[in-house]
Amino acid sequence: MTPLLPTPLVSVDDLSDALAGPDGRRIVILDVSMGASAADPHIPGALRFDLDGPMSDQSTGLPHTMPAPDVLQESLRGLGISADSHVVVTETDFLFAAARPWWMLRAMGVDAVSILDGGNPAWAAGHRLVTEATPTPEPGDVVVAPRTGLLVDEEHVKSSLAAGETVIDARSHARFAGIEPEPRPGAARRPHARSGESALHRASARGPAAARRRSRLGGRPDRRPWPDRRQLRIRGHRLRRRPGRGDVRARRRRRLRRVVERVGTPRRARRRHRLTRSGAEERCIGRVSI
Repeated sequence: MTPLLPTPLVSVDDLSDALAGPDGRRIVILDVSMGASAADPHIPGALRFDLDGPMSDQSTGLPHTMPAPDVLQESLRGLGISADSHVVVTETDFLFAAARPWWMLRAMGVDAVSILDGGNPAWAAGHRLVTEATPTPEPGDVVVAPRTGLLVDEEHVKSSLAAGETVIDARSHARFAGIEPEPRPGAARRPHARSGESALHRASARGPAAARRRSRLGGRPDRRPWPDRRQLRIRGHRLRRRPGRGDVRARRRRRLRRVVERVGTPRRARRRHRLTRSGAEERCIGRVSI
């Protein structure tokens, strides 16, 4: 069946027009706002899609586990989703969670599903009606048809890592790297997995690490590879920082200045290196990266 609305994103205007049209009854709006309740103001007719409740498998002890197909089918029918329905997913904050119901439905063979562009804030910004009333839908008759390959198990992830395939961790970089406390006890990342946020930042060369490098360099872009970021440079000399020694930039910079005062620029240092055979001085003059 041809989707009633554009996918994967639908605009507020298109949704409003479709709801007022003759096929408006076919539209099922799911609100996946995290931490919200059914009594919070929402788009008229919207139903709560609770990822912390029945829309996740609670028997595993793991957060937001995909339910079994038959269990999810019954839950979707309880939301009034039928074979001819078009589902629109919305939320209040940032549209982070809205992708989850969209993917769950697609994984179960339901193609007529869209995400409301801008979510609830975009709907309210157009001075459109919101309500606190909770509708009671009639049971639907949707039949799920799981798609293979969209959901894999732990063994598949292990074999993919062993084969050198790329595994993306979709959590934020702070949670992935352990900078922020992980709010889910027992959760961890796979070895060799890459943070999706960091991978996108590296691709655009405008990630958090690049911003930190630019701030250290007074706003100038750092075009040098990673090892050079551990080197201190004065008048052409460079002093490499040893990993695991902590932040010793000030002390090493003073040492390097003393070397420069004694041997001068690299050209003079090379000339003097040819005239001396002192072991200690040779280490300072011939290779400043001590």
